[in-house]
Amino acid sequence: MLFSRTRRALLLAAAASMCVAATAVAPAYAAGTAQALPEELTVLTANICGASKGACEGTGTVQEKLQQVVRQVRLRPSTGIIMLQEACEKSHTKALSDALALAGLGNWAYHHMQARRITNGNYFDCDMNGSAPDDRPGPAVLMRKYAGNDITGVTVTFPDVPGDDWRTQGAACIWDYGSMLHACSAHFVDEAADVLDGDPDDTRAAAAARYAEHGYEQREENFATFIGGDLNLRYQNSTDYANLQPLYFYHEEVDPANRFTTGISKLDYIFYDPAWDLIISNTVDNGFSDHKMLYGTLILPED
Repeated sequence: MLFSRTRRALLLAAAASMCVAATAVAPAYAAGTAQALPEELTVLTANICGASKGACEGTGTVQEKLQQVVRQVRLRPSTGIIMLQEACEKSHTKALSDALALAGLGNWAYHHMQARRITNGNYFDCDMNGSAPDDRPGPAVLMRKYAGNDITGVTVTFPDVPGDDWRTQGAACIWDYGSMLHACSAHFVDEAADVLDGDPDDTRAAAAARYAEHGYEQREENFATFIGGDLNLRYQNSTDYANLQPLYFYHEEVDPANRFTTGISKLDYIFYDPAWDLIISNTVDNGFSDHKMLYGTLILPED
């Protein structure tokens, strides 16, 4: 891949040429906006348990959850990508972007994927105390606005994954055509929802394979790519572990120790571009979710 420091000029030249080619259909991607990748980057994923009163009541207020994420960014100033799950679009995703800026921790772009009910496909609202009216839950991804940023967000779906149309799996994804960064946050269906298909592993297995392919395809387009979230696949379970293998085949994962992120299971993952080197990773138990946060700090290697 093209991300070592001495070869960065080739990456930026490729990015600039991509911008020129795209101008006819997307004028925002103008030539000359490509910037160097950050030499150190921390990626954080957090299932904040913020959408459902029935599942998450008593795990903290909206503000308490937001401030826990802000605190992690303050502790690790190289944080440039945040993946959220069970977040509400207004109360958490947009509010976190605003809170980070207010705290002097940079300006952030975000994309939020609106979730549907597994049983009937209907969109639904967050019902946690303190949630904004008409606030939709789902996974979200936030990205720091680096100099020369040219950011767009899209919900990427995996339509050939088994299940009814409304249960199509997908991810909230974001691209920065300036720094050539790409990131996605996903929240796969849980085991109980998979059982509805008649085969307990079809939906999550297929979603993991499609997610892995998406990440690889973006790397082939010269994006430094980071994908993850709450995948509802237990690393410690032999069947789930087998279903995770496409992700491990195409990517590295920030937590080689495979720490538990909820109960006695690892359900939360950050997969990263193998062109980067991992410096440190850990989980964070903030007391405001049934999941621990997971982060990894990476650097561009020397040749």
